[in-house]
Amino acid sequence: MHLYEGAELFRCDHLLPDTETLSYVSGQLIKTACYDSRCYQPISVFQPDAINAAATMHRSLSEASNLPDRLAFHTSPALLFFLVVISCATPAYAQISPGPLAKAHQSLSGVLSCTKCHDMGAGGVKFKCLDCHTEIRDRLAQNRGMHAVWVGTKGTSKDCVQCHSDHNGADFPLVRWQPNREAMDHRQTGFPLTGGHAGLRCEQCHNAREILPAARTGIQVKDLNHTYLGLTSSCIGCHQDEHRGQVGTNCAQCHTTNAWKPASQFNHATAKYPLTGAHSTVACAKCHITVADAKPYIKYTGISFASCSDCHTDPHKGSFKGTCQSCHTTSSWRRVAQLEGFDHAKTAYPLLGKHSTVACSDCHNKGDFKTPIAFAKCMDCHTDYHGGQFVARAVGADCAVCHTVNGFKPSTFGVKEHAASMYPLEGRHAEVKCDACHIPKGKNTEFHITQTQCSSCHQDIHKGQFAATPYRSRCEECHSVAEFRPAHFTLARHQQTGFPLTGAHLAVPCAQCHQEQPRDSVVPVKFKFEDRACTACHNDPHSGQFRQQMAAKRVDGRAAGCEASSGRNSAGSTMRRPSFLCSARIER
Repeated sequence: MHLYEGAELFRCDHLLPDTETLSYVSGQLIKTACYDSRCYQPISVFQPDAINAAATMHRSLSEASNLPDRLAFHTSPALLFFLVVISCATPAYAQISPGPLAKAHQSLSGVLSCTKCHDMGAGGVKFKCLDCHTEIRDRLAQNRGMHAVWVGTKGTSKDCVQCHSDHNGADFPLVRWQPNREAMDHRQTGFPLTGGHAGLRCEQCHNAREILPAARTGIQVKDLNHTYLGLTSSCIGCHQDEHRGQVGTNCAQCHTTNAWKPASQFNHATAKYPLTGAHSTVACAKCHITVADAKPYIKYTGISFASCSDCHTDPHKGSFKGTCQSCHTTSSWRRVAQLEGFDHAKTAYPLLGKHSTVACSDCHNKGDFKTPIAFAKCMDCHTDYHGGQFVARAVGADCAVCHTVNGFKPSTFGVKEHAASMYPLEGRHAEVKCDACHIPKGKNTEFHITQTQCSSCHQDIHKGQFAATPYRSRCEECHSVAEFRPAHFTLARHQQTGFPLTGAHLAVPCAQCHQEQPRDSVVPVKFKFEDRACTACHNDPHSGQFRQQMAAKRVDGRAAGCEASSGRNSAGSTMRRPSFLCSARIER
């Protein structure tokens, strides 16, 4: 099937509404011929211009290849004779070909080459694009590249002709960029252009120089400067390995596309030699020297670091038998952790936990080891981190009650210790994490909490329905710390409300009256009812026949409602009570 913008070649009255196809020449929607062979009776001999007769699909080739059979079957002898005469006067190629092939397919020109691209078998014309373009076929199967994004892994040759139109002339481009090549969304190729890649011209990456030898096999385009295949998504596919294979080929472990320097993704803490203390401030070039070469590079591997002497000279010139780290740390050379041969465990204050890493000079000022040092309480050396919040406790502000020498965090103060405080943790409260109540604010973290009402931590789920006396928003009146549901509000408690439950009301489930409200309601469940008349919950089974009696006022001023009885009300009118008046059924 072909699209023509010139005069019609065939007459067709079977065009369907969905047979409009976009012409890649004019950009306009034009009608396409249907597949009914009865519609292909020629009405004129027409040789379209190679460009204006743009074809995006190739059914005409199969129709043309069967032209003698179709003419013999559908035409009268006179018409057949006329067509034979015309065919003698017009080149055969012009009568059966929809137009000359593109430059890339020139080797396939000629009637005898039609079947190399088209399958003329039963069931209509089929295309054989992927039989030749195996590099595209393989990428579809592997779900790689832009073609796989557009047509999926099950794409066929029929999908090819939706975008690539041939028979439009030797100079007609088989690849059409819409709106242009530079504006294409490169994310659809599976390799988004970010950082420094975003400003590159297409030719800077898509050229023969960047295509690795292994990727050249199978690419149909002879001039590799005009193909978009063959590139690899790895950095070394386009960039030279600046590290000469020292650290592998995954450049993204250390670098980003925004800039080569600095290596923002590199973290020395994950290397074989993490930098601690003063080492973290040493310039990289101090350890990683530049190696002289045709193109100099920096040495990152093969550096000795097993002992301090690999980098540092011994200032003691062999006076101490122990290792450097026996007395020193990376924090500072002059801050000696412990003197060689001195066992602090034999003193009145053994150095345990974090204390064992403290430099001697932190406690022994100016190397004075003779002056006694106070150590009975933590406060002798440490300031009160909590700002006096625990001074009033029976045990005082001793840090050891909650902390150990192994570390300030985590605290040893748990649920058991909390039971001795002013607010024991019971029920579900025992499961709550400390920082849920004691919001971390460093030294300003508040541990001495005075507001212990439920509303201090919990939102009022009832939206103020119990704010008034006698409840005053005290959750504990109906709930416990064990579980919020079910509430322990009993029938006996209900008798103390403004609506005591009597008669059949005693058997009604709570949720029958206190129903969950729609999401846009003010309260999630309604507990407070302004209208407590029978008709607020029950339908009137009498259809208003006793409206007058029900509206009569009682002595207390309330409407008699369904409980209207015989006798005179406060207004002096006589009321009679039907025996079935209170049989109204709850409908809600």
